[in-house]
Amino acid sequence: MEFLIVGFGGCLGAIARYVIYLAEKSLLQHKFPLATLIINCVGCLLAGAVLAMGERFAPTERHLLLFCTMGFISSFTTFSTFSVETLALISSNQMGSALANVILNVVLGVLSIWGGQQIISNLKY
Repeated sequence: MEFLIVGFGGCLGAIARYVIYLAEKSLLQHKFPLATLIINCVGCLLAGAVLAMGERFAPTERHLLLFCTMGFISSFTTFSTFSVETLALISSNQMGSALANVILNVVLGVLSIWGGQQIISNLKY
């Protein structure tokens, strides 16, 4: 049963990632991989929030946590795409954009994880 829960979450995460990628690609004309940055930051924010919720509600909501973390978020975030796009920027001699891509994804990703945890931790029940 857990495999199906993770698989369904992964399916939805992949679809959500693709929709954001297509929207960004059709709306903006630039060489910087902005969609991946947005997806990774949103995914990290969600991961932080889910981790904070997991500390409060686990193990009573194990299936929901599996759906969110191992399924949706793991499929939604795109670290491998980030790596391929960074290498493409380096290969095309766009070192400034490559460096900006690495720094922004890492720094904003870490800050987004922290932000997601803070949002959930400060909720009043």
